[in-house]
Amino acid sequence: CDGVVFRITDGVLTIEDSKAEMSMDERWSVTYTGGSLWSTGAHAVVVAGQEDSVAGLVLTSGMIQSDADCGVYVKGNQTPGDNSPAYDSSFTMNGGYIHAREFGAAVAGNGATFTINDGYIVTEDNAAVAGNGTDSTSRNDGGTIINIAGGTMVSNIVSDGYISCGIYHPQKGELNVTGGTIVSTNGIGILMRGGTLDMTGGDIISLGTGDGKVGDSNVITSGSGIFIDIRSNYPDGANIDAAVEDGNITSDGDAIKFLDSEGGSDPKDHILVYGGSFSSDVTAFCAPGLKASDDGSGSFTIVDAPEADISFSYEPVNPSDDQDVTVTVTVTGVQEGTEITYVWNGETTTTTETTMTFTVAAGTMEEQVLTVSFTSYGESYSDEWRHTFYGNHTVTVTFPSELGLSDQTFSVRDGEPFDLGLIDTTG
Repeated sequence: CDGVVFRITDGVLTIEDSKAEMSMDERWSVTYTGGSLWSTGAHAVVVAGQEDSVAGLVLTSGMIQSDADCGVYVKGNQTPGDNSPAYDSSFTMNGGYIHAREFGAAVAGNGATFTINDGYIVTEDNAAVAGNGTDSTSRNDGGTIINIAGGTMVSNIVSDGYISCGIYHPQKGELNVTGGTIVSTNGIGILMRGGTLDMTGGDIISLGTGDGKVGDSNVITSGSGIFIDIRSNYPDGANIDAAVEDGNITSDGDAIKFLDSEGGSDPKDHILVYGGSFSSDVTAFCAPGLKASDDGSGSFTIVDAPEADISFSYEPVNPSDDQDVTVTVTVTGVQEGTEITYVWNGETTTTTETTMTFTVAAGTMEEQVLTVSFTSYGESYSDEWRHTFYGNHTVTVTFPSELGLSDQTFSVRDGEPFDLGLIDTTG
């Protein structure tokens, strides 16, 4: 068929081929025998619920193929604005095989939902699973839900100047990854340009380290497991919120990459890592109190970060009037490269040095104040030290000459009380 094979606007269609057989080799290529729904010029299947209808597709076995566009396109309510009601449009994949030129499974519009529990999706020149970032006065493709619970999704790329992307998520919507395997043969595993990501399981495999475009943005991206792209400035880009709690992310490039807007923002405002296994150090994205630890094989897991400590000391402990005092502060257990702010009697120094010394000039009687503050592994630390140095002080008592008494000199130690009394012995 050169058009859409099935367009579902009401009711649920289940596709099952009891004679279908399929397998996938180590090069992510599928061998399939059995029947198929095949479009040579359009989406193979369109699921489009309406305001007063429920539309769904369930693929249990068999094959859906499109030589020109998407395998399955799920369309929700695309009415612009945030208050449009969700249309009940869904595609659930419990098995079978999708092979498509463009997206294997695409969702667009409020209520559009795709869930994969098993089966294979292979695309030739675009993402295996994708949404659309359009949010304009004429159309809104947000409000989608994508659930990845099983199956294997493989994205390839042939267009010059582009790299592959396993799951492309530029829209306001939910992406939940609890299982399955996402393979990008030359690019990015999951690209977020909008919406939320909650990953609690599954595997992401990103191959290749080259640069290129994904979608209609001119921003150049590069191979990585999860790529957070704020810079492309999609309508929901500033609201990206991703959490990785478990799962395995393997990439020839970075396991996680963050591309900021020109104005700058903290990566942890958009992605936090709580657990999982990674092929590179993801400490920069870890939740407060956590860090990535190399297990010795190049695989990083998430562990508790060390607790930082601030200690103060000074020498000599009991200075004399002619002795300078050296005050030393030492910070231990901090994340490498942490900027530490030292404020010594109102003068501020910010540095990555973890040991600093300050000098109190001999005879200084004023109170000395040193504060230290920094953030390490997402935790904030601050401490203050105060001390007044009195030194060894010489006290001389001079008597009136008519008393016929010699002057008396006394030495007073640092901070020790000194009392002087006179006793009249003349009777």
